[in-house]
Amino acid sequence: MHEANEGAPRVRVQDELGRVVNVVRLPPDGDGVIVGRALHSDIALPSKDVSPLHLRIRWDSASGHVTITDLGSTTGTYLDGHRLDAGQPYDWGDGQRVRLAGHWLKLVRPAAPPDTPSDNSPPASDEPPPGPRSGRVVLAGALALVALALAAAIYGWLSRPAEIASFALMAGDEPAVQFQVNNAQRVALWVNGRPATPERLAFDPRTGAGSYAVGEGEEEFALFAYNLLGQPVSSRLVYPAPTPTPVPRPTLTPSPADIGFAVFAFNGVNKVNDLGDIILNKGDPLLIEWDVVNADGVELQPAGTFAARDAVRVAPNETTTYTLVARNRAGEARRSVRVVVVDAQATAAVNATASAIAQATRDAEAASQQRAAATATAASQETATAIADAFVRAQAAAAAKATQDALAVFAATGTAIARETVQAEGTAIAQATAGAQQASDATATAIVQATAQALAARYGQYNGIWLNDDPATDGITRLIIGNVGPTITVQAFARCRPRDCDWGVRSRPFTGEPYTLAFEFGDGVTRQLTFARVSDKLRVTDADSRGPIRTYSFSPAGGPRP
Repeated sequence: MHEANEGAPRVRVQDELGRVVNVVRLPPDGDGVIVGRALHSDIALPSKDVSPLHLRIRWDSASGHVTITDLGSTTGTYLDGHRLDAGQPYDWGDGQRVRLAGHWLKLVRPAAPPDTPSDNSPPASDEPPPGPRSGRVVLAGALALVALALAAAIYGWLSRPAEIASFALMAGDEPAVQFQVNNAQRVALWVNGRPATPERLAFDPRTGAGSYAVGEGEEEFALFAYNLLGQPVSSRLVYPAPTPTPVPRPTLTPSPADIGFAVFAFNGVNKVNDLGDIILNKGDPLLIEWDVVNADGVELQPAGTFAARDAVRVAPNETTTYTLVARNRAGEARRSVRVVVVDAQATAAVNATASAIAQATRDAEAASQQRAAATATAASQETATAIADAFVRAQAAAAAKATQDALAVFAATGTAIARETVQAEGTAIAQATAGAQQASDATATAIVQATAQALAARYGQYNGIWLNDDPATDGITRLIIGNVGPTITVQAFARCRPRDCDWGVRSRPFTGEPYTLAFEFGDGVTRQLTFARVSDKLRVTDADSRGPIRTYSFSPAGGPRP
């Protein structure tokens, strides 16, 4: 069997560097040999770019033809640079090269055996040939030796190995691969595992110089140089990745601290982010709450040091300015509120004094009226007495024959007395009128203050921070209620994760009990809250436009929250 296959052609397998990795003799006829990545293939090529069953090679011993058939490979089979159609057999001629993935296949046929002498050849003679014949034999032998020497010299010249003297990448705006080869008849350049684009490859066999214009994304290059006998040498070049320019790290300037500051007083006054003066009764509680960002430390002067998000309750006995200071590397931020403390007992004393003054004013007014009446009566009596005296003096003067002087005295006396009487009456009446007006003004002021305090008590009864009595509720968890005059403001918070949702602030003037306020969220979603004070509790009815009506019970915040 082996002798019958002596004339079979062989397949020589070379890797991408031109090294021979396998030589396989083709069997005659039959199914041929299979080339693929599978281990049971006749020619196994362990490469991820080679399909498990990639190519079939068959030799027809009768015709001597060798055919190749691509078996539906992924990367394809190329015959002299042309991709084969899958399932279609192609003739594989001598000198044609087959490429699959990074491997080359070459068909090698055995040399023809020398002719054997026939049975009719004359036997060799032991006698030397005649002279002339011997000379020709010697000449023929000499010529043969010369021919052999010449053939050896030619073969040695042809078989000189090709040499790759240089192979480098020239970087720049238009990068290019440049190379220099010696003893090379032709070159082949592979880029990223595929043949290079011919239009961008230039090679001069006379000088051995060549170049290739590098395109975008081309990084790996393999150069093959072939001598006159087609024997290759190769070299690889990898595009060096550009060294990244170190980016200087920016100098980070810390952001200044930002303070969210709220102050709540529970005496009917509620200030939210409005850091004007707060009027507070002596001994009444005051809640100061804050939420600070970008701060390394937080201090509430004069209360102490606290967390970035915290609250503290104070009850100052005298007018005090509270300042929240937030510090970081960028500096510090400050927010202040001045709490003006008033003494309720002193206020009550002032009110009592005012009442006493009003009563004294009323008493003075009555006394003034009595004095005015008495003065008028006395003035009338004095006038009558003076007139009588004047009449007596007139009679005496008349008797003394001085009638004209008596009448003059009478006229002067009556005029003076009348003038004094009018002035006394006018003064008394003016004093009484002024006292009555002062008493009326004081009474009106007291009525206005009492009315304002009563109204403030009605719309201030909801003020404060209210916490749901059910800490596990999935509804409203906290309410912050205040007022600006008769307008009540409500900020509601509902259960969310990880932090309660802020419904925002809604406001509506107070018109009486019960007090209702609606939160509208759009798309027809409304939550209407109704408030009612029950002892020290706040009862809230929540009417959800999308669901049932729920009722909650709230208690006032009793101290600092964690």
